[in-house]
Amino acid sequence: MPRGKQRGKPSNRARTVEHEIAVQGMFEALETALEARDAETVQRAIQELKQHRTAAAKECERRLLKPRSSASVFLVDLLQTLTIPKHEAALHRVAKNRTAPDYVRFSAQRLAGWNTTDVAGQRLTFLDSLSNPTGILTSIASAEMTLSVDGIAAIEEVLRYLQAMPANRRLGVVANMADAMSESFTSLASALAHVDDPQLQELVIAWLREHSSGPTVGVLERVSRTAIDPGIRLAAAEAAFYSTGNAGRQATDREIEQIKLPAIGTTMLSNVDSDGEQIVVLSRERAPGWIGFVQLYWDDTTGVRDIFGVAYAPAESLEDIRDDFEAEGRGAVEASPGEVRGIFQAALEVSARTGHPLPPEFELWEPFIHDAWPVDDNESVETTELDDAPFAGRDDLVAASAELFEHEWFST
Repeated sequence: MPRGKQRGKPSNRARTVEHEIAVQGMFEALETALEARDAETVQRAIQELKQHRTAAAKECERRLLKPRSSASVFLVDLLQTLTIPKHEAALHRVAKNRTAPDYVRFSAQRLAGWNTTDVAGQRLTFLDSLSNPTGILTSIASAEMTLSVDGIAAIEEVLRYLQAMPANRRLGVVANMADAMSESFTSLASALAHVDDPQLQELVIAWLREHSSGPTVGVLERVSRTAIDPGIRLAAAEAAFYSTGNAGRQATDREIEQIKLPAIGTTMLSNVDSDGEQIVVLSRERAPGWIGFVQLYWDDTTGVRDIFGVAYAPAESLEDIRDDFEAEGRGAVEASPGEVRGIFQAALEVSARTGHPLPPEFELWEPFIHDAWPVDDNESVETTELDDAPFAGRDDLVAASAELFEHEWFST
């Protein structure tokens, strides 16, 4: 009796196709959950995709090359997660692919980073490769103008592109953005007011005066005290005075929806180093195991030297920062949020007193240290000073310190 043809096991290709279809289904479920803002299902879908990293990364990259829903920007972040430690190569492939939508390419490039040489030139070359350079900057900034941690990071990226431009081009782009963005231009305008470019500063100061509010008055007052150009300091002072005077009262007192920021996590201060610099760190909880944080660098001769923020980082990043402090001989101590705010104020006062301009990023990240924005009137702010009580009446210590200063070790 002839034997019938036996059914064999599925071929490798058949199994691969089945696997790809299953992964596609996982992505469909993820995007549905994103649209529904179902955080629990989103996290479950991500964990499931991580079990199929190679196939999931391939499917994620394929989806990013086609115009899709608002989930696309989330998928850029997911691609980074799925391809670690080779995420830079995957992100660069997406950023360079001109068939991908502009906002996907922009987001991928932001996460991929740049080579260390001629970053400004690289930024402009990439920006000009997009189909609508000014449009994408406006779109990204408008979409992210809410005071969320992710929003701050995205606006900062737009700011860096604008800083890379020649002054004439930047002025035209910013003017177009101001017209197109209306009230959502506030955060970016606040940062641009500190860019050392008088024509640009005049434009944004006029805009901030016209769209005045409590927070914008604070920006104008800071520019009036720290700008390099005397004419800009005067213009900012006049705009601040107008905004708080009778003529601007109605605009200043208009209602602004207050935004509550995520819960504060760790706050710490480095010890002051041999150059007089101190680093201040404040973190906020983003999700289980994830944080956002800001670092302020300041000293008592310059004031604010730099400010740096990260929107999304593993919680263990704080331990890395602490280890870096220890390796540099700084050490670190815990601090209250009120003490951190007090140091920010002290650093600002030093900048104003010594005539050092603020970095534009200060206006983006400074709100991060507050529990709500605009700030509550009763928010805690504490002044941190060394306790001099143990040394009261010890003139001998003062004399000894003067002798030590004259020692040959301190002669250079």
